[in-house]
Amino acid sequence: GSALTGNVMTTREASLVVSLGSTPVSQTFIKGSSNVDFAGINLKAGSGAAVTVTALTATGWIDDAGTTTLPQGFDAANSVEVRDIITVCRLMDGATQVGTSKSPTASTAEGSGGLLEVTGLSLVGAADQTKSLKVNCDISNSAYQNSNAERLAFSIEAATLPTAQDADGNAIVPSGSANASGASVRILVENTGSMTYGIAPDDTESEAGLVIANTTAVLGKIRL
Repeated sequence: GSALTGNVMTTREASLVVSLGSTPVSQTFIKGSSNVDFAGINLKAGSGAAVTVTALTATGWIDDAGTTTLPQGFDAANSVEVRDIITVCRLMDGATQVGTSKSPTASTAEGSGGLLEVTGLSLVGAADQTKSLKVNCDISNSAYQNSNAERLAFSIEAATLPTAQDADGNAIVPSGSANASGASVRILVENTGSMTYGIAPDDTESEAGLVIANTTAVLGKIRL
């Protein structure tokens, strides 16, 4: 008999690429600040299939000595850990928290600890779509240790990429990273803030003169 020729079939496998989000950017906060976004994480599913992320680990970095390099977990120069400065963190999908709140793991040496290990997730990313998350944390009132401002960052490292699977439960090996080694987005923690003020440029209501008792008058406008 004659040979049968079937239709050409294209097979695709699920994939996941991790990258740094456009927000937040490096900023300065004072100690005791809460709900501070430390890093944006983009999780892009490939065009082959939807992806489910079940666990994610963010790595914390810290400098308490005024250097440009942030060691992981612990700054040996002044013996300050990430968890000394960061009390608790959340993984946010927009205004919704995913997973449970986590505190950074302990560290006694540079290059270890400072991890936020979020498990029990069920983050579904549709094929060829990007899910954007934020690492959101509270800063301790005990920050600004050794009379130094701390620089901190959180990242997704190539060595600790998210745990993910396809719709059939097959494991996926993600690629990429986000804010690797805390090099791109850093939060500076200061002891106190500052304020400047001056006369508001649009102050056309106040003027020199007498004010009658029990009346309301604009005495001046201040720009903060």
